[in-house]
Amino acid sequence: MKKFFEYVGLTVLCLFSYYYTSMLGEYVSDKDTIMVNLEEKDKTLNKNCTEGYINEYGVVLGISGLSINKQKSYENMRGLGYDESLIEYNYDECKINKENNIDKYIIKGNPHKNSVSIIIELDSLKYINSFINISNEKNIELNVLVNDYIFNNNISLLNKYYNEEINLLYTGNNIRKFKEEFNKTFCVYKEKYDLLESCAENEINTIKTSKIFYKDALLNIKNNLEKGDIIILKENMNNLNELSSIINYILSKGMEIISINDLLE
Repeated sequence: MKKFFEYVGLTVLCLFSYYYTSMLGEYVSDKDTIMVNLEEKDKTLNKNCTEGYINEYGVVLGISGLSINKQKSYENMRGLGYDESLIEYNYDECKINKENNIDKYIIKGNPHKNSVSIIIELDSLKYINSFINISNEKNIELNVLVNDYIFNNNISLLNKYYNEEINLLYTGNNIRKFKEEFNKTFCVYKEKYDLLESCAENEINTIKTSKIFYKDALLNIKNNLEKGDIIILKENMNNLNELSSIINYILSKGMEIISINDLLE
């Protein structure tokens, strides 16, 4: 009887050892796969802040650093496999950022980002859908600048654009009302409206760019394009006719055309 229990105990021990070894092997294999993917993903990120600068004209924002918290990310994925939606990040916030410089003009995005933004300044709404159609065909993101007249008379259309994740920017006298309607926004300096103080009071940054084009936009962009540019195109037939060529030229220079929110992130 004693030998019987010894055999039973030995059998149980062997089965447990086999099960434990098998589970450990799966765990190590799973961990290796997850960690390898996390390491590869982490290599694509900007680890440290790329600081911006301030000059007499305004602010060029820094680019916050970003890295993966591999231990926390692994814990989130353990038993589930690699899933980018479960990644947790570490952030290295720059000193020169939107929040710390709300009382200064933002004059461009950080050139290290290798990107620009295009803003369509609305006028009559005659061509805006054509501008948007071209941007969709080219798979680039446009931003829309709204004045008081457009805002007050086309609220349903603007809500449609906003719900389609088109960024709406503002120049006019009623920033508080505009912000209540469209929470994520920037003010834009125009000679008629210097909004810096009122927008800062409403915790909104103000953009001031010299690259505002009513005509001959393509020629001017070819002569003066820089990384981080904020380009404003007046909504008219001249700029509409040139938009595809403008997009092609910018992309040919190896730059991306991204939303203003992404450019100034």
